[in-house]
Amino acid sequence: SFSKSARVLGLREDDLVIIPTHPDGRMNVHELSKRIEEIELESASHMDARIRVPFFVACTAGSTVRGSFDEIEEIVKVCRRYEARAKSSEARSIWVHVDGAWGGSAMFSSRRHIRDITHMDEIRHADSFTFNPHKMLGAPQQTTAFIVRHRHALKRANSAGAKYLFDPRKNGAEYDLGDLSYTCGRRTDAVKLWAMWKYYGKSGLGERVDQKVDELQLFVDELRGRPSFALACAPWPFNVNFF
Repeated sequence: SFSKSARVLGLREDDLVIIPTHPDGRMNVHELSKRIEEIELESASHMDARIRVPFFVACTAGSTVRGSFDEIEEIVKVCRRYEARAKSSEARSIWVHVDGAWGGSAMFSSRRHIRDITHMDEIRHADSFTFNPHKMLGAPQQTTAFIVRHRHALKRANSAGAKYLFDPRKNGAEYDLGDLSYTCGRRTDAVKLWAMWKYYGKSGLGERVDQKVDELQLFVDELRGRPSFALACAPWPFNVNFF
């Protein structure tokens, strides 16, 4: 998905830098820091004909296959250190996004150890976060939430100010989110999430998440007790790989 996004932005394929991971699937934060420093050195010494500037880092909260969760706060620290090193005349920043499409719903869990292993309490340090309630929470397909920490960021990025569509003089103009979206017209995903949240409450949504953790653990225990199956890797709270 990030390679597709890079193409939409007009970036070259080699502008997308892949950071190595640990054996359990987590991003290797040391390698991230090392790669950013290497790019800084290349730019400062003009070793490359192109000057590359890091501006975006994507964390994963629940990878598709392994179900791994990156250490969000540590990744943000690396990015902020890079910003601090930049000269005042060359102010630079790195936007840190958390892709929680699969695992982001873990933020509703009431269990401390689940919130710790998934780093859900650390998303407040990121610049943006997305999750899909239609996956883990069972909301109607499709329900996607994109949350930005910076007020008015979406308006500054996407607003075209088309007066034939968005008139600030109309009643309730402040609630019209159409001009904040890249695609302008959107389905009412927010209503689906709001209705679930209103009906089940935070604790009810948390119970759905915790139930999946318990069910997966029962499944893992069953696999370990059967010689015909073997775990391909250590399971995360919401994913198990076996053969």
